[in-house]
This record gives sequence, C-alpha cells and structure tokens, in this order.
Amino acid sequence: MEAIKRSLSRNKYSKKAQWNDRILMFKEIFFSISVILPIIFIIYMICSAFTFNAFE
Repeated sequence: MEAIKRSLSRNKYSKKAQWNDRILMFKEIFFSISVILPIIFIIYMICSAFTFNAFE
C-alpha cells in the first residue's frame, strides 16, 4: 500500500522511482494473491470433505 500512496502523493517523480513503485505494487499484489488463494483452497477442501462425509 505504501507504493500506491507515494505514487498518488507525488506527481512530479523520476521515471526510475515510478517503476520501483510499480514493481513494489505488483509484488504486493502477487504476494497477497499467493497467500490468499491457498488459504481459500484449503478451506474449500476442508468444507467439501466435511460435506462428503456427512452424505455417506
């Protein structure tokens, strides 16, 4: 989130700093996706396992 705030607060900005902020932003987004997706998948697997056990 820091990268987004910095890029919004300063419009006059060197190109290198802008690219660094973009790379940081993509890293943060990618990291959050890579953390959230496995958790959702694990919860889904647990829930499906419980429902299958209930039906049998």
